[in-house]
Amino acid sequence: MNIVNPPDAIIAMTRLNPFDRDAGGRPYVPDDLLERMKTVTSEEAWAVLDKHGYPFQFEGGWFRTHPE
Repeated sequence: MNIVNPPDAIIAMTRLNPFDRDAGGRPYVPDDLLERMKTVTSEEAWAVLDKHGYPFQFEGGWFRTHPE
């Protein structure tokens, strides 16, 4: 199964994104920011979401697409 959001839906869901986007609407996130995020714990990430008004966000069922 392959689920793909159309570009307009991605742009709507990430409307506060300050970065450029690819042709599909996905944000380009700078490599240095992604590198810094590697050390963030799930508790720290949840705290940011809660602080910005997203206290009940949850996405389950994740799986690795390229297991090592």
